Amino acid sequence: MTEFERKVLRIFIHNPKTFPTLFNQMFKNPSYAYKILNRYLPTDTGLEFEVGNEIVKGLFNTDLKKYFKRDSYFEVTKRVTKHKEYYHIYKLIELINTSYAFPKNGGIHIHTNVFSQRIKNNIGSFIRSVNSTKLIKRLAEYFKYTGTYNRLDAASSKGHFLNFRSDFNTLEWRGIPMQSDFKQLIKYLIVCHYCTKMIITEDINLNRLENLISELDLI
Repeated sequence: MTEFERKVLRIFIHNPKTFPTLFNQMFKNPSYAYKILNRYLPTDTGLEFEVGNEIVKGLFNTDLKKYFKRDSYFEVTKRVTKHKEYYHIYKLIELINTSYAFPKNGGIHIHTNVFSQRIKNNIGSFIRSVNSTKLIKRLAEYFKYTGTYNRLDAASSKGHFLNFRSDFNTLEWRGIPMQSDFKQLIKYLIVCHYCTKMIITEDINLNRLENLISELDLI
């Protein structure tokens, strides 16, 4: 990661509301900054927040309700199509931190797009390739996954740490505990997208993953 890339990510992670203005003020070529941001954090990302009935009801009594979908009595979902929409997630976390007891047993599922016909046509091969590495175990450690209800493997059905969702054409990362820190959640998202690229290209390299995690720790 270059110093310029660190600067772009640092501005976005610490300023989810005002980063467009800061990009324009701090960079001669703001469009290139957006290109870097999209490289690490692609848009069109899906998130599911399992936060409990009280928080779901409370959320839908605020203006934030227009930015989220109620998926069940204990879960809300958000599809991010533009980087500025991550501010809505920042506000959700802020609402939880300031108005409710933190949902210690809550979780987040992250959906990353899989634009790969190879994976779609051969799910079994995909599952074997992921499970033949130490990737799942390392990510569970990084996410501080408690192992409450997902098996530590990959599959094409629910109930696993990572599964391929043919209905959405996404990889669903199910091992992220609910976060009280927006900055840490964004770092987890970046890691999920990075691992998705490694899986699609069949180039799973744990050393590169460790380098990315170390770089993110400095932001």
